[in-house]
Amino acid sequence: MKILIATEKPFAKRALDGIKEILTAAGYEVALLEKYTEKEELIAAVADVDGLIIRSDKVTAEVIEAAQNLKIVVRAGAGYDNVDLAAASARDIVVMKNSKSFSQRLILIKSPKFLVWRLLL
Repeated sequence: MKILIATEKPFAKRALDGIKEILTAAGYEVALLEKYTEKEELIAAVADVDGLIIRSDKVTAEVIEAAQNLKIVVRAGAGYDNVDLAAASARDIVVMKNSKSFSQRLILIKSPKFLVWRLLL
C-alpha cells in the first residue's frame, strides 16, 4: 500500500523522519509531496495512493475523485474544514484527524495492524 504525505507547509524534519520510519517499517511505500503550489500537483500525486496524510492542505472533491485507490485521509491538525467530507463519505473514505504531534501519535500506535485496519475500513 502506498501512503502519500502531502504538505504545502512541510512537517519538521524530525517529525517527517519519524512518520516515514514507522510507515516504512510497517511495510508501506511512502511518497512525499512538499511545498507544492498548484492543486494539479496534488491531484497528480494522489492517483495511485491508498492513504493520504495532510496538514492544512485542501482535499477537495476533485482531489478525492482523482485518488481512485484512496481509503483514508489523516489530518495532522485540528478540524476537518479542509477536507470535503461529503465527497469522502460518498466513496467510503475514512477521514480522521490528530491534533497531537502526528509523529508522536504514530509512535504510540506503532502497530501495523492498527494502520491496516484503518486503511481497510
